[in-house]
Amino acid sequence: MMELEEALRRLAEHRTDEVVVTTMTGNLVWPVYSKSDADLIFTAPMGGVPGVALGIALARPDVRVWAINGDGSTLMYLSSLVDITEVLPHNLVYFLMDNREWGLIGHLSLPAAERVDFLGLAKDTGWEHVHDVRSTQELDAAILQIKNEQGPIFVDLRVSPSEPSRAGTPYYAERMSLPKCSQSYGKSGVANVQAYLAARR
Repeated sequence: MMELEEALRRLAEHRTDEVVVTTMTGNLVWPVYSKSDADLIFTAPMGGVPGVALGIALARPDVRVWAINGDGSTLMYLSSLVDITEVLPHNLVYFLMDNREWGLIGHLSLPAAERVDFLGLAKDTGWEHVHDVRSTQELDAAILQIKNEQGPIFVDLRVSPSEPSRAGTPYYAERMSLPKCSQSYGKSGVANVQAYLAARR
């Protein structure tokens, strides 16, 4: 099983010109490894990543979009799995950080943590391609395969529980004030991505 930070570091290494949408625990990690203006980082919508990513993917079918979301956030908006397969965006990849907990709010176990089958949910709701990834080697191989697949693509990244979020501590404040992280919140983050997409027309 991979460490969550290692999995996101490898994703950042493989990432080229994709727009990346992330939130919550991903906010503490992704800006450390990615310096792209194509990052859209949210602080509030715990389950909102797939909806935002879907909107961008539909508006710009010429651009690949990565949604990086936690399993806790995914449970909050399970309907998004069906919303995406209703329209089948060919350019959307959903990376699920699957550690069976709500890490950012105190490492609380997910309901039915040992029984919920995210891969099964993706298959049963009609995702075009589904990948089960449990090691960095499998992740490297999956990324190469994904580059040749049409979406929507669902990737279950089985990762170990994340490091303590330490919300409210100096550590947390330092992570949240990283230049890429701080400038990506809210309107400034949207403006960054809008400018990036406009330059690609």
